[in-house]
Amino acid sequence: MQFFEVFDHIRVDADLQGIYEDTEVIKVAASRKSAAVTVYISGTRPIEHKNIRRMEYQLQKQLFSEIGNTVSLKARYSLSAQYNPETIWNLYENSILEEVMEQGAIEYTLLKGARISFEPNVMYLEMRDSFIGRSKGTELCAFLESMYQSRYGFQIHVQPRYYEAEEDSAAPEYEFIGKDELRDSLHRQSVSTRSHEMQNAAFAGGQDMIPAGGSDSAGIAQSRRKAGETGDGTASGHPVPEKRPASERGGAQKGAAVGDRTGTSYDAGTERDRKFSRRKLPDDPSVIYGRNFEGEPIPISEIQDEIGEVIIRGKILSLEDRELKSGDKTLMIFAVTDFTDTILVKIFAKTEQAGQMKGALKPGAFVKLKGMALLDRYDHELSIGSVTGIKTISDFTVRRTDRSEVKRVELHAHTMMSDMDAVVDAKTLVKTAFKWGHKAIAITDHGVVQSFPDASHAINPKDYKDDEEMLKRAKEFKVIYGMEAYLVDDVKDIVTGDRGQTLDASYVVFDIETTGFGPVKDHIIEIGAVKVCGGQITEKFSTFIDPKVPIPAEIVKLTGITDEQVMGAGTIEERLPEFLAFCEGCILVAHNAGFDVGFLTKKAEMLSLPCEFTVVDTVGLARVLLPELNNFKLNTVARALHVSLENHHRAVDDAGATAEIFVAFVLGFYYSISLSIIHHYSSFSLIL
Repeated sequence: MQFFEVFDHIRVDADLQGIYEDTEVIKVAASRKSAAVTVYISGTRPIEHKNIRRMEYQLQKQLFSEIGNTVSLKARYSLSAQYNPETIWNLYENSILEEVMEQGAIEYTLLKGARISFEPNVMYLEMRDSFIGRSKGTELCAFLESMYQSRYGFQIHVQPRYYEAEEDSAAPEYEFIGKDELRDSLHRQSVSTRSHEMQNAAFAGGQDMIPAGGSDSAGIAQSRRKAGETGDGTASGHPVPEKRPASERGGAQKGAAVGDRTGTSYDAGTERDRKFSRRKLPDDPSVIYGRNFEGEPIPISEIQDEIGEVIIRGKILSLEDRELKSGDKTLMIFAVTDFTDTILVKIFAKTEQAGQMKGALKPGAFVKLKGMALLDRYDHELSIGSVTGIKTISDFTVRRTDRSEVKRVELHAHTMMSDMDAVVDAKTLVKTAFKWGHKAIAITDHGVVQSFPDASHAINPKDYKDDEEMLKRAKEFKVIYGMEAYLVDDVKDIVTGDRGQTLDASYVVFDIETTGFGPVKDHIIEIGAVKVCGGQITEKFSTFIDPKVPIPAEIVKLTGITDEQVMGAGTIEERLPEFLAFCEGCILVAHNAGFDVGFLTKKAEMLSLPCEFTVVDTVGLARVLLPELNNFKLNTVARALHVSLENHHRAVDDAGATAEIFVAFVLGFYYSISLSIIHHYSSFSLIL
């Protein structure tokens, strides 16, 4: 069944809707043991890894959040013959790298720096010969082989090759990791993977295990190490849980929290841990809520799932408090950012305590806190709840400065007045440039000048009257007022390359469909043309062209042209000479001719074929003869002239419609000339 027939209640954005609308669901499998839901999907075009993850998140958030199931999509594609292992790598390299990054930072670095080459049924990975390459290269090759076979249906052998370091002067960063450090990193990856699997089972299946303090995917091993991890796979404040035997689980409280400690974690039910849990940390005057705690924070950007107990730090962006109906408690909700990401924190505090906390939790304050990263059951968003402690901390951000002895002048700066392009207001921008010692700054917003008043008043010399040097700089500082203006080339020639021909010449009106907008790297997939002689269509030319690569999904949706239609239709080397012969001795006509002729001449140049024609652009004609139109797209002009355009974005149909438009324009031109002559002689006869 079609994806959105199976999941008919899910709501996603238009981009995700378009990606999955042609995808089918083969089956849905659920595991009671792990509480994991696996959705097996099939399609004719590969879906990028980021869009797989986006859909998994939406499914879990909208359909399975209440019961705590984890969701994963497993895809298998039925690809056209245009695909092969090499084209898949060329088209989806970044997507594959993103997926490998989830396997581990080491694997990602190896694949990113590898020299990739292909032979029939073989993919070669050439890597620098190193301890890391030897230890992880085989696993990486096995992963790629499995991916190509299970997902794309290609039986391919991925073979590692190693070359000496002297061949590459730019040594990758991973080469400088010591062997002992690498072993610790590999061990941490293994431990964290097991920990993550146990967390999923604990949250979903109710197993008697303690949530770990962080997702710690293999891809962040190095950053974890910098954050204070020890060699046994634990981060300070984030012990890795160990599953206890059934004999030890009976007396333990389900979900009991583990105390803060770096090193091996202990279960709350063991005697050793009970002693540890009674250990009190020294009083800390910075604690404004809960109890004192230890541990290093993790970046908020790493919190992408329900990963249990975490420690974060950041700046408070906003604070909202709601007194509950009972009157004795207040819900405090505040947003915290560490400038890698932002997350909401929710606390149910006693009302009198909430009043005392407001001053410390005001926007702009910096805090460090410990709580549980879970999917909120109310708004279905990841947030921090069950907060056990909050501390105030100092500002840990480092403000940028300009240390250059010779200061530059920024001549192209945007403000918030540039819609969807900047996040800084004019005053802050100007003051920052002044603070950095710049002598001037230019404001060049997109088509607006609304930021000029704020910019002109940002620096006031009176504010520096007690500092002679700053006063002098303030008086000399200059705001340069500019704007990114939008101009239309209304004097662009309607006819280019003319050789003195008359209007009664022969014309070839043509249109092309392509795989993209770049005449160098993209390909022509269809040419449609009609020959016009004496105002009548006398001949037609229509052909598909095999680009030898898959046609992008958005082009298929736009044009309706599929891989199957173009395969075996002839290459550009075969079809372009035929079309140029069809056009010989004629004037070329196209709608928005710059695009079509640009593609044509570039491909002819690449094939060393002569391509010099006189060209008429019907867009230019429309601007002159139909100035009342809001735009001059082909379908708009066709509608204004009552020209049929049934299969828009198919070359032969668009060419036929353009031919009718061109004939109408030529006849209209003759008609207007005739009226002018009649009017002239009528006026002359009246004078006589």
